[in-house]
Amino acid sequence: MPARALTWALAVLWLGLSPLQAQREPLPPSATEGHLTPLAPIPDWTLLEPYQLTLTRQEFTDRLVHLYAADPASAAIFNRYASIDDDQAVFYADESRMVPRFHLHFAPTADDKRPLASILPPLATDPAHPLANLTICLDPGHIGGDWAKMEERFFQVGNDDPILEARLTLLACHRAAPLLEAAGAKVVWAKEDETPVTPLRPADLRSAALKAFFEAGLSPTQFPPALLEEKLRVESEKLFYRTAEIEARADRIEKLKPDLTLCVHFNAAAWGDPASPTFIPQSRIVVFVHGQYMPDELLYEDERYDLLRKLLSQTAPTELALAEKISQSLEDEWHLPPEKYTDWPAVKKTGVHPYIYARNLLANRIYPGPVVFVEGPYMNADDAYPRLEAGDYDGQRLIAGKMVRSIFAEYGEALANGLIAYAKQAKN
Repeated sequence: MPARALTWALAVLWLGLSPLQAQREPLPPSATEGHLTPLAPIPDWTLLEPYQLTLTRQEFTDRLVHLYAADPASAAIFNRYASIDDDQAVFYADESRMVPRFHLHFAPTADDKRPLASILPPLATDPAHPLANLTICLDPGHIGGDWAKMEERFFQVGNDDPILEARLTLLACHRAAPLLEAAGAKVVWAKEDETPVTPLRPADLRSAALKAFFEAGLSPTQFPPALLEEKLRVESEKLFYRTAEIEARADRIEKLKPDLTLCVHFNAAAWGDPASPTFIPQSRIVVFVHGQYMPDELLYEDERYDLLRKLLSQTAPTELALAEKISQSLEDEWHLPPEKYTDWPAVKKTGVHPYIYARNLLANRIYPGPVVFVEGPYMNADDAYPRLEAGDYDGQRLIAGKMVRSIFAEYGEALANGLIAYAKQAKN
C-alpha cells in the first residue's frame, strides 16, 4: 500500500470513520496538484466571461499591484499561475501551466472598453429618502449563543453579564436597520439571531479537518491518537465557525441580491483568560475594504479566482467611497484614534481616512457586490466595556461618570449616517 494511502487508512481508524465514509472521502491532493482552501467550492471560471474587454492591460496591472497583490511576493505567486501579455491573460490551475482555466481578453485602448453595468442602482432624488432604490444587507459578525465560547468571542468579568460579540453586533445592526429604512433603503439580513446559518456542525467537518492536515504537510502519524483527536476537534470547530458559517452566509446573500453589504463587528485586544480578561485603556477603530492578498493565500485556486472576480467586477472604488463616509461618521461619533498596524503584512493602508485598510477576509472576498467590514470599539477597553455592560436603552444614562446614549444606538446611527452621506455625495 502506498505510504500516503496507509497514512489515510490509519487516520480513518483513529477517527472512527466507517468503511463507507472512508470510500466517500478521496485522498487529499499531493503538493503538486492544484488545491482549494477548506470547504471552498470549485470555482466556475465561466462566470468571468462577462468581463471580457472591460479593462486594458495597464488597468489590470495597476489594480493588481496597488490593491490586491500589493506585496511583490504576492504578485510573483499570482503570476506563477498566469501568462499575461498586452492582449490577454491566461489563468491556470497549476504552476506548470498545463491546465488553463480562463482566457481574459484586454481592451486595446480605454476607448475600446465594453461598459460594465453600474455597481449600484441609480440613487434616489428625494432628499428625504436618499437610500431609496438601495438594498442593504446587514451581516452581524459571529454566531454567538451556545457557540460563543467555541468562537473565542466570549468573556466574563466576575458576576457581570458575559460579553458575546455576536450579541453586541446584533444590537448595533438592529439600531442601524430602522434608520436605513427611514432613509428609504430595503434592509436584508445575512443572519438575524444567535444560531448558525450553516446546517453543518463541527462533527460533520472532521474529515475536512484531516484533509487540512495533509494540505499543511502534516501526517496524522506524527501525533499520538489523543493529541490527534484534540487537534482535529479544534480544526473542525474552526472550519465550522470561520469557514462553513461564512460560506453559508455568502450563499444566503447571493440569493438576497443586495446592492452592498455591511459586516458589523466589535474589536478587541488579546484578553487572555476569558474568566479574568486583560483590559486596555482605549479603543481604536478600523474599517476594512477588500485587498492585500498574502503570498500563501494565492497558492489556492479559489483565492486566485476570487481575486480576479473582485478585480474585474470593479467594486473597489465603491467599497472605498463607502468606507470613507462610514469612517468619517464613526470618527464624528466617537472621536477614537485609528487602529495602527506595525509589521503585519496582511493589511495595507489605503484610502484617505486613517481608519481604512485593505485586508483579504473570507467575508469581504466571497460576499457578492461591494462589502465594507467595520470593527467597532474594543470589547475589553476601559472606554467601551461599561457601556457594553449597560446594554441597549433609549435616551441617556450615567455611565462611568458621564451621561451617554447607548453605544449600540451610536454605532447604528454612525453606520446609517455614513451610508446616507455616501448617497448624497454620489448623487451630486
